Amino acid sequence: MKRILIILIIVAIAVGGGFLFMRSRSANERQVFRTKPVSKGTIQSVVTATGELTAVTAVDVGSEVSGVIDKIYVEHNSKVKKGQILAQINPETLQAQVDKAEASLARSRSSYDNAVSKAGNSKASVKKAEASLLSQQAQAKKSQAAVENARANVSNSQANFHTAKANLAKSEAEYANAKANYERWNKLFVQDLVSRSERDDAYTSMLTSKASVEASKAGLDAANASLKSAQIDLQSAMISYEGAQADVEAARIQVEAARDDAAASEASVAGAAADVKQAEASLNSAKVDLSKTSITSPIDGIVLSIEVSEGQTVASQYQTPELFKLAQNLDSMQVEATVDEADIGQIHVGDEASFTVDAWPDKIFQGKVQEVRKAAETTNNVVTFPVIIATNNPDMCLIPGMTATVNIQTLKHSDILLVPSAALRFKPSEAVNISGTDNKAAEEVASTSASGDIVEKKAIRVLYVEDKDDPTGLVRIEVTTGLTDGTNTEVESPDLKEGDLVVVGSTDKSLVKSSSSNKRRGGPPF
Repeated sequence: MKRILIILIIVAIAVGGGFLFMRSRSANERQVFRTKPVSKGTIQSVVTATGELTAVTAVDVGSEVSGVIDKIYVEHNSKVKKGQILAQINPETLQAQVDKAEASLARSRSSYDNAVSKAGNSKASVKKAEASLLSQQAQAKKSQAAVENARANVSNSQANFHTAKANLAKSEAEYANAKANYERWNKLFVQDLVSRSERDDAYTSMLTSKASVEASKAGLDAANASLKSAQIDLQSAMISYEGAQADVEAARIQVEAARDDAAASEASVAGAAADVKQAEASLNSAKVDLSKTSITSPIDGIVLSIEVSEGQTVASQYQTPELFKLAQNLDSMQVEATVDEADIGQIHVGDEASFTVDAWPDKIFQGKVQEVRKAAETTNNVVTFPVIIATNNPDMCLIPGMTATVNIQTLKHSDILLVPSAALRFKPSEAVNISGTDNKAAEEVASTSASGDIVEKKAIRVLYVEDKDDPTGLVRIEVTTGLTDGTNTEVESPDLKEGDLVVVGSTDKSLVKSSSSNKRRGGPPF
């Protein structure tokens, strides 16, 4: 009996201890939340689209004449220069047409020569007289220019003469002054009042002034001689000009006479001249057609495709056949991206863009929106708009026709509050004590540009932070969301600041304390 009592006491103690242990554990356990800090930074909004790489300038080269392709001189990816021959069409048929046109022109010219044989001499006389008149007029202009030049020389010579005369007077005055100065210093030297070097300096200055006088006299003589020579040249030039004017008048009379003689013969050759012009036009047309058998490049560029082969017949009667496709320059290319109508209002010319291609999956190429086209394209009831993105291709790794996955950076906000996007998706369990503002239905606010385009959408959302007064509870905070890159989201709220910890998740199978009287249960649906 005593043994049974001991066993019952041990069991009671074990049960009581376990109860107390579980109770203590239950009281201490609470839900553990995973948090991340609110940060400040920069975020960008990106519109994703697909597109095709194309050359900035692509040209389809065709044939304007029909015939058989004799030779192709280029290959795919060949670099070509403007005017370079790409292919040759057999020219025999068109060469025969040129030969026929040349024969017809020869007959027309022969008839024309016969018609103008009598008028030829008078026409030649007119040309000769006109040439003589032009020559005499040119000579008269030269003579007139010579007169003006001679007058200018006389004026210059007169000015030089007066200058030389003034220089002589100045030199003589300076010499007289230097001479007087020397005589004064010499007297002082004799009286032993100044040094020999001072007397010698005055003497040297006098000699220098005297040499200047001699030079000025020589300059005056030269200026006088130059003036007389210029006056003689002026008289000679005026005589030559008067003679040239007389020659011009005589040549003009000869021209008028020659033209009168030629006027009568012009009417007789008009018909023959018209025939010659018609024959020349026919020959030029045949030569142009013959030149078109050489297919040439209209630009400096590269051959993208060749649509014909040697021996193939091309026919241009109804439609110009496409023979080659050329790209002007692959150093600069463009992406023709297809953007959904829901995103097109966010895109503007000048927006930065980046893209990748399957051929270089690890390389990101940069570009800029160059054009947002207004022509909508509808495929399977989906409306899209073409957006042209300019890019550089310095290493030539981009090729026309490649498919590009494009990210267009439409908006960029800096120095703003950022929270993990997971914080906006977090939904607390019903057992968590919630405090804070009442939850409101999400509300979208559209921000527009000056032109009326929607450039940004904002919404009122909810996130949670841990309740400092209740370790088992959360505080609900309403925020206005802005841009998002998927990982982080821009938020605005007076209740948040940089460094605050927002809840992004919680542990599973946690125990929670019942709510207090001043808190209500349950979080809002999100």
